[in-house]
Amino acid sequence: MLRTSESDAHLALGHIGFHSHPAPDYLAEWCPAGVELGYLVSPPHRRQGYAREAALGLMDWARRSHGVRDFVACAAPDNKPSQAMI
Repeated sequence: MLRTSESDAHLALGHIGFHSHPAPDYLAEWCPAGVELGYLVSPPHRRQGYAREAALGLMDWARRSHGVRDFVACAAPDNKPSQAMI
């Protein structure tokens, strides 16, 4: 959460989450024990490290809470900033 004044105390910068439970069938060929994560950062807040911080936190939680150690993330071929973050 970014808080610069009382008026934007609950400003959402984006969202992050897992696409499925760990070890879904569709990942079996590439990442048998893993889980896929996805994220979106609102345009005014991109390229400030929010996606990286959220992804690291989410992966750490999955590792500590559920023993997940393998993760998959995808980015469009023309989305260079997202590719760099991944």
